[in-house]
Amino acid sequence: MKPSGFFSAYLRSDRLWIILLGALLFIPYLGGVHLFDWDEINFAECAREMLVSGKFLQVQIGFEPFWEKPPLFFWLQAASMSLFGVDAFAARLPNALAGIVTLLLVYDLGLRLRDRLFARLWVLAWLGSVLPHFYFRSGIIDPWFNFWIFSSLWVYFRSQQMPGYVGGVLGRLSPNAQAIVGGVLLGLAVLTKGPVAGLIAGLTLTVYVLYWKGRRPCLSIPRTAVFGVAAVLVSASWFLVDIALHGFWLTTEFIKYQYRLFSTPDAGHGGFPGYHLVVLLLGCFPASVFALSAFRHNKDHSAAGCSINSGGRRMEVLSEDDKFFLTEDFRRWMLALFWVVLVLFSMVKSKIVHYSSLAYFPITFLAAYVLHGYLRSRKALPLWQTVLLSVLAVFIFGGAVLLPYAGMHMDWFLAGFSPSDLFAVEAMQAVVAWNWWDYLPALLFGVLVFAGIVWARRARWRAALIALFGGTALFVQLGLYFFAGKIEHYSQRAAIEFCESKAGKQVYLAPLYYKSYAHWFYGRVPEDWPAEAKDPSYLLRGPLDRDAFFIVKADHLQLAKREHPDLELLYRKNGFAFFRRRAHPEHHSEPESD
Repeated sequence: MKPSGFFSAYLRSDRLWIILLGALLFIPYLGGVHLFDWDEINFAECAREMLVSGKFLQVQIGFEPFWEKPPLFFWLQAASMSLFGVDAFAARLPNALAGIVTLLLVYDLGLRLRDRLFARLWVLAWLGSVLPHFYFRSGIIDPWFNFWIFSSLWVYFRSQQMPGYVGGVLGRLSPNAQAIVGGVLLGLAVLTKGPVAGLIAGLTLTVYVLYWKGRRPCLSIPRTAVFGVAAVLVSASWFLVDIALHGFWLTTEFIKYQYRLFSTPDAGHGGFPGYHLVVLLLGCFPASVFALSAFRHNKDHSAAGCSINSGGRRMEVLSEDDKFFLTEDFRRWMLALFWVVLVLFSMVKSKIVHYSSLAYFPITFLAAYVLHGYLRSRKALPLWQTVLLSVLAVFIFGGAVLLPYAGMHMDWFLAGFSPSDLFAVEAMQAVVAWNWWDYLPALLFGVLVFAGIVWARRARWRAALIALFGGTALFVQLGLYFFAGKIEHYSQRAAIEFCESKAGKQVYLAPLYYKSYAHWFYGRVPEDWPAEAKDPSYLLRGPLDRDAFFIVKADHLQLAKREHPDLELLYRKNGFAFFRRRAHPEHHSEPESD
């Protein structure tokens, strides 16, 4: 093919348009609002401290060893910050890239499992569902963590079920080499967030085997062992290096933390047992509603066997029956993964929205699976799905309407708060400009989504899918532009701006009576702070060589005044109070101006 012909063909490639669409949806406005406490700022600060200290093999927070997370994600953030600067954009950019790579991965899988229509539907389900779209614009660890786990399971599945099917680089590797690649990917997941990756993979494999109900699953035990050994070797690499350099202390604390995370609720992150079920049903709208149909047993293909396993022989083309078997068997993998994630994180005491985000892969796959059948059969949307889609859409629409309404009628909204909750009451009194056009995200969502439901009920699927998933994607985009800054203004901006005002100055900075990482990241705390300055009790009582500033939430304002009468109250703003303790008279450094 001539170069011009190749370029023309690539312009018509779905993959190119996926890259462009992902970049358009995930990258703009990444730095539009500050990072949010705790997780986003915590992780970004770990990356910043790597750059400041040059210590890339040991994760730090406050320039002290941080045992809660391995380093891989922080390396990605540090690389981004070295290119684009230490800010919110650079901290979130790795996840935007994870979003593009994820879309390319599911497109490739859908194409190999079924056809181009299936691949496009899977991509559409990711782009047009609320939380799956949103979390690629965050600065949390999970997008890359989940990508590594899912891709490792896919490569493992491929090495077992279709090792000789030539497609891309993997198809040209031997089955054992494919299993090694899968194990390496799982090891990268462990190096991103921890051993829960191995637990999820092992439980998924176990549930998949049990799901066959006595029939022989197409699994090679030696190949599985190769997969597991590769995963252990990669995941153990960083821990062994750290043990060699620093001893067993950090690894021991890391293991203790993982146990605490599962056995006790993290501060402020408890929840009811069905928390993640509700999060996935509502947060993965509308894909979650379509996915429900795929949970039923497919009787027509329950006897599928191991006919596709070629034993390593190269197959250029799969028959339609072989592809259907692969799709059905992969559905079992996805159901196993979904139930493992849902049950495991429902058992975990800490309840946080993104803990169950790995389930976005099976939910969007199952949605594509069902929609593919609807489009091929030209079947209209069943009544029960029509009702459920409508109910969830009304709930989301109502929330999108309530938010600006509450902002414009804050006195009415504050009536629901207890006067004793001073922080919430004062924070909600922040001066935030709300306008009538803030209803635009809700209006567009309502019009497009309900039109999509009507068209789906009439089996006009092309228009229905554009309206349903396109309308939801547009809603998420506009919601971020219209609401994220306003929400941040209420929740933390006063404290963040105070920290920013002290960045680069010879002062000490600390939160008092609450946990935060904002002063480290936005105050640009240097590495050479004396060890005692990291202890709030020293800053409150010890001899200071420079002024110390404290951030207190309004709930604890009177407690701070009573326990520390020598603190000087500078001002109060949006639920926060800001204090100063002046340098000790024996020291001669210039006091920091207000």
